[in-house]
Amino acid sequence: MWTVEKIQAYYDELNKAYGLQVVPVIREAKKGKSPLFVKNGELMFIPAFFNHPELDETVKMMLLTELYSCFHIDRRKTGYVDVNPGFMAKGICLERGVDFASDDEIEQNLRKVRRQLYDEIEYCCYFSVGQKLRESAFVSWEVVGITRNGIDDILVTVKPIGCNLGKPERTMTEEELYKRCCNFRDMKNEKVDMRRNLVVISGPSGVGKDSVVKKLLEKYPHLHKTTSVTTRTKRGNEVDGANYYYVSKEQFYDLQTNDSLVEYTLYDGEYYGTFYSEIERHPDDVPLLLVIDGCGRRSLMMRYPMAKTIFIAPPSLEELKARLIVRGENSDEEIERRLTVAKDELEQAYKYDFTVVNEEVESCAKEIAKIISKTVLVAQ
Repeated sequence: MWTVEKIQAYYDELNKAYGLQVVPVIREAKKGKSPLFVKNGELMFIPAFFNHPELDETVKMMLLTELYSCFHIDRRKTGYVDVNPGFMAKGICLERGVDFASDDEIEQNLRKVRRQLYDEIEYCCYFSVGQKLRESAFVSWEVVGITRNGIDDILVTVKPIGCNLGKPERTMTEEELYKRCCNFRDMKNEKVDMRRNLVVISGPSGVGKDSVVKKLLEKYPHLHKTTSVTTRTKRGNEVDGANYYYVSKEQFYDLQTNDSLVEYTLYDGEYYGTFYSEIERHPDDVPLLLVIDGCGRRSLMMRYPMAKTIFIAPPSLEELKARLIVRGENSDEEIERRLTVAKDELEQAYKYDFTVVNEEVESCAKEIAKIISKTVLVAQ
C-alpha cells in the first residue's frame, strides 16, 4: 500500500543513489485524471487511484520516477521543463531493473482504472471540456462536449478551430481522439545513459569558452574533452581529430540520419555536433567536458540526464562587445548580431546548474574546476 511516507522514502532512496536533492511537498487529493500530478508546485497523490488493484506496478513506478525527474529538472521551480523527463525516468528504471512502459501503455492502464473509479465525466475522460488539441500543423480542435454510455463508451465532441474554423463539429471515441492528438514519442528504443562524468560548458560567442577550457585541460590533466565534428573548413593550424573531425555536409547528413550524433547545431551556415562514440569511448569515472550551445545542452540532457551544466557569462554585454572587437574576426554588423544572440543566451542561463562569470581566464577555470570536483567527482 502506497502512502505519502512511502513515496517520500522512494524519493529519498533515489536522492541517495544519484546524489540529488529532490524533496517535493506531497499532499493527498481525492480525484484526478492521474493518480499522481503536480499542482502549484506540489506533488498530489490520490491513494484510491494509485493503490487500485488494476493499476499496473510498472505504471506506478514509471509515474513516480517521471515526476521525480520533473522535480529534478525544474529544481529552480520555474514551472517550465525544457527537457523531456521521460528520458531520465527511463534511465533510472533501467538501472533499477524496472520494466519500461511507454506513455501510451501508461495511459491505456490509467484509462482502464479511471473509468472504473469515477462516474463523473470530468474525471473519467482523459480530455476536458474547453481543452484545445492539435492533430497536425493544419488541424486543431476544441473539446465542446463529453458523453458517457457505460464504462467503456465515452464520446468526445470537438469543434474545428484555427485554419478549419467554421467546419462542422465532430464526435469521436476517446480512443480515436487520443490516437489523433496525443502522439507521444515511443521511447522504448531511445538511448539513455545515467553516467555522471559529463560536464557541459556553454556561453556566448566571444566569452572565452575555448580559452577557459584550454586552461582547464592544462592545469587539471585528469579532465578530458570531447572532439566535435563540423562541416566548416579546417584552418591552417588545426589538426583533424584533435581540433575537430572535419566532414562534408553530405557526410554530416548521413551522421544525423544514422543517429550517430547525440547533439548537433547549425551556426554561421556550418554544422557542429558530438558523436555518441566520443562520449562512450571515455571511462565513465573520468570527468569529460563538452563545449556545446544551449540546443546541444537540451539534446544531451535527454540522453545523459546526470550531466552537469555550466554557463560561462561575460562580466557585461559591453565587455563582451569589447572582446569581440579585439578579436578582429568579425564586421560591425556581425558583432551586433552576435551580441543579440548573446543576450538571448544570457536570458537562458538559469537553465544551467551553474553560471560562472569570466572576468579572467585563470580564475574562471579555477572556479569551474572547483565545481567539477564537488559535483562530479564526489558523486562517483
